[in-house]
Amino acid sequence: MVTKKLSKLQKREIRFAGIIRNKALIGPESIDILITSQCNIKCLYCTLHSPLNLNKLEPSHIKWPLLKKIIDDAHKMHTDSITISGDGEPWLHPQIEKIIKYIKSKGLLLKINTNLNFSSPKILEAFLQTDKLRVNAASLSKELYCKIHNTNTDTYNNLIKNLKLIKKITAKNKQDLITIIYIVGKFNYKYLPDMSVSYTHLRAHETSLHLVCRLLLE
Repeated sequence: MVTKKLSKLQKREIRFAGIIRNKALIGPESIDILITSQCNIKCLYCTLHSPLNLNKLEPSHIKWPLLKKIIDDAHKMHTDSITISGDGEPWLHPQIEKIIKYIKSKGLLLKINTNLNFSSPKILEAFLQTDKLRVNAASLSKELYCKIHNTNTDTYNNLIKNLKLIKKITAKNKQDLITIIYIVGKFNYKYLPDMSVSYTHLRAHETSLHLVCRLLLE
């Protein structure tokens, strides 16, 4: 395994050489870490927390010693970025601030998949240190959001509040922080044209479309 510091171009060349040799010479460009299975919303399309899922599991978190080892190993293997996701909501991990700070201290790019539905200023401050927030929002219509995400208007209002707050903060330094994850299903596929206008207004710099399972399309 290569130990010296490498440029992005060097990493790409070494990874390509590894493909030719059928042998990993350095680590992957990016890794995903599922840090928690706890969530505060029960979205209809969720594979774990949906009310349509009858197989319920006890929520759990990956403990810090194991997380630290994964991050350290990724850094040693010349991985470029880490995406924090999970079968739950990452900000519910009790050590999320510590996790974000440690990943950034290693010089790694950091993305977080989130419903952005927190109220803690400390969580907001920590999230602003990331390189990309991939926000799960199947609609910005209050009625439709509450229906698809199986939640109430307080949750919707909190999402909009946080999106606007992040828009205001990132506008000052022209930071491209927000990507909207738009889960496409039978309840919202007709609103795709309107969706792009709504998300641009809230300074979503990218929109990613994901087709939900057939069960919800029929």
